[in-house]
Amino acid sequence: MKKNFTFLVAALAVASVAYGQKTADISMGPQYANDVFFGLEDGATKVVDRAVWDIAFYRKSAYAMGIRINDAKGIEVFEASDDIEDWNSIAIADLDNWTDLYNSATEWGVGAFDNGSATYGWGEYQMSNHKVVGSIVFVLKYQSGEYIKFKMKEYFGGYTFTYSKWDGSSWGADVTKTIANNASENRIFNYYNFLTEAVIDVEPAQAVWDLKFTKYITPLPYQGGTMMYTVTGVLQSDLVKVAKEEQTNPFSADINSIGYDWKTFNMSNNTYTINNKPFFVKKSSDEKVYKLTMKEFAGSATGNIKFEYEEAKLSLSDLNTRAAGVYTTGQPQTFQVVLNGKTAWTEPVEVKVYSIAGQLIHQENYNSSANFSTKTIQLTQAPKGVYIVKITSGNFSESKKIILK
Repeated sequence: MKKNFTFLVAALAVASVAYGQKTADISMGPQYANDVFFGLEDGATKVVDRAVWDIAFYRKSAYAMGIRINDAKGIEVFEASDDIEDWNSIAIADLDNWTDLYNSATEWGVGAFDNGSATYGWGEYQMSNHKVVGSIVFVLKYQSGEYIKFKMKEYFGGYTFTYSKWDGSSWGADVTKTIANNASENRIFNYYNFLTEAVIDVEPAQAVWDLKFTKYITPLPYQGGTMMYTVTGVLQSDLVKVAKEEQTNPFSADINSIGYDWKTFNMSNNTYTINNKPFFVKKSSDEKVYKLTMKEFAGSATGNIKFEYEEAKLSLSDLNTRAAGVYTTGQPQTFQVVLNGKTAWTEPVEVKVYSIAGQLIHQENYNSSANFSTKTIQLTQAPKGVYIVKITSGNFSESKKIILK
């Protein structure tokens, strides 16, 4: 019996080598001036000066529209009129009467312009020609003092829009542009800069990035209500989903699932405390799951961020419909059991922890009602060392090695 158990430990040790934890150090630059795109498959990064673009047009479908503003650049969007015929009478002096509009913090395809008062945010659908035609006048306000007047003409396989620049006393000549959906292949958006009047290359191809370290505006609780506030954090590609937290929690497609609140600012010493709870990122292309844990956040002086990631042993296939993994949490004598399945884990889960000598030192049971769940196990009396964790649920049984430090 001891020989068999020792062989199991050795096999687990060999299997774990194929994965392995990696550390990534990325920098958004002083004052978080850059966006950083990161790919979990090979650690590829692309650093982009956020100031190079103003507006982004969703391009992944002929039937889906989305127009986002570069809110992290400090550009504000206002609905100045719900009557397109007011285009020539828009006055900067009326700014206090206009409606502020914001990008969605959860969906790439819903931008500030899509939150206007028209049926489609910025326009109305025309049955006669199957086009969405603009009906709203918007004004963009830059931190530097520039103003841009903007309206959509139509959407039909691409975006045709008109804008005009404020020269300090009056609006300049109208400029009309059309950007086809295929202007930037294999990207979520086509990007445009009003001040340089150019289409900008911003994103890498979607196949090579999963996470975007950036600034964005999100609603935060404030005096019994909410306020819109600029935060620094992580948004995810629409080709991945993220799961987090304790116990039952399915993978979420919300692009801010990792978000910004994995860190807390300490006023006393101007440093950040990091929440070490891991995130699990699943790629739609191959169903691979990656475990990601934020480790350090240096703040605005450098914009440096450190995190750890590894391919988790949780991938599923037609033959492997359930998988389990165990991972340390950064806390003493504590680890996480993670379950992934194509269907819900409806039967009770039993966790047994053995010493390297085969002695049972801990046993606990819990219920998991979803296809993905996490459970934290604490071994308060166990010394540092190597342990074997056996996970059983119905006819599923798997053993994993864990090293507690």
